[in-house]
Parts: sequence; C-alpha cells; structure tokens
Amino acid sequence: SAFEEYYSERFPKAKADLESSKRMASLVSGQTWVDDIMRKITLNLMPSSLMNATFVKTLAYRPQANFMPKIGYRGSGRVDPQKESKRYLQEKATAI
Repeated sequence: SAFEEYYSERFPKAKADLESSKRMASLVSGQTWVDDIMRKITLNLMPSSLMNATFVKTLAYRPQANFMPKIGYRGSGRVDPQKESKRYLQEKATAI
C-alpha cells in the first residue's frame, strides 16, 4: 500500500534524525559533567571535516511533495534521489 511504501522510505531516516537531534540537544544543553566533557571534545577537538561530513549526510535527504513542481538542484552537496509515487508516475504518463 501507499502508506507502507511511505513508511519504509521515510521512517528510518526520520528515526535517525530524531536520535541525532536528541544527542545534539544533550550536547548543547546537557547539565552533567559527562555532557560537559562531551561538549568540549566535540566542539574543540573534533576535526571540521568530520563535522562537515555529518552535516552533508544529514542534509542529503530532502523529500518534496509529488503534486508540486520539483525544485531544481542548486547546491554544492549531494542530494539523495527521491522515489516517485505510483500515482504521480501514472498521471505523468497519461499527461504526455
């Protein structure tokens, strides 16, 4: 079904983003001494190339609504391809 396809495509990425958000919130606003040590290690000792690689991986997933015109690729980072819905492909085929 359509929901199962949607779920299988988006849920793992959404779950990973939620976990990443939890870790970042703990890192930025954590109150314990462990959080303080992790904050100092991450913000002072982690190479910027590793941070940039993390950001690129996070920002590569950009889903768009199928019923709207697609936004062109305008950035310098990679973008994960989006799977077109069956309905959109059928409507596109009949419009041609």
